[in-house]
Amino acid sequence: RQRDRYAYWHEVICRFYARAEAHRNDRERAFFAEFDRRVFGTLAISDIRCAALRYDRRREDLRLDPNEDFLLTLMLDGQAHLEQGGRLAVQQPGGIVLYDAAREFVYDFTSPYRILLVRIPRRTLLSRLPDAERMTAVTLGAGSGIGSMAAWLMRSAITLPALPEAGPSAKVGTSILELISAAFEADVAGRRELRRGAARRRDDLARRRRLAVGRHGAPRRDVGLCRGGV
Repeated sequence: RQRDRYAYWHEVICRFYARAEAHRNDRERAFFAEFDRRVFGTLAISDIRCAALRYDRRREDLRLDPNEDFLLTLMLDGQAHLEQGGRLAVQQPGGIVLYDAAREFVYDFTSPYRILLVRIPRRTLLSRLPDAERMTAVTLGAGSGIGSMAAWLMRSAITLPALPEAGPSAKVGTSILELISAAFEADVAGRRELRRGAARRRDDLARRRRLAVGRHGAPRRDVGLCRGGV
């Protein structure tokens, strides 16, 4: 039944990815969803085909599911809009977006879609891409050279026969992660909107420091401790 398929898919989303409310965008058509999930070391990659849905992860979902992983998707078919951190990304076939399960988001698929979804442990990504938190909801387009390499490797990995040893599988996951990190570092980090955001955060920090000094006075310098220093 429609209701049972929809309820099962919501359970899959909450179990394997991140708890979020799913809202159907097209109630006229029969609901469908299917997925294939593979694990490569610390990464889990899923090939997902689904009817048009909007996923809302709100404060209550964060409380019930304190998931801190990053999620990354490669759009194969369809179109979507991703909102997080005050940014809006439009994703079309070939586009890659990153989002953070530790924060609220809205991911709206406006038509039936197929994606590859990668779940990445937070510490694993931040060790390679320290600014990942400010790169969410920004589209890495199909024209990205390194991004295209990462997309090709993701598509190839999901079709690999099961590997008999854990070592080679983990190396495939590491290769995907390195390419993803390199693509965002090369093609996203320097974008004007992100530079403006970083500048605003620096200005806010400087303002708070000035206010703190105004309330408590300038920090006292201990000459004894500085003696002999450069």
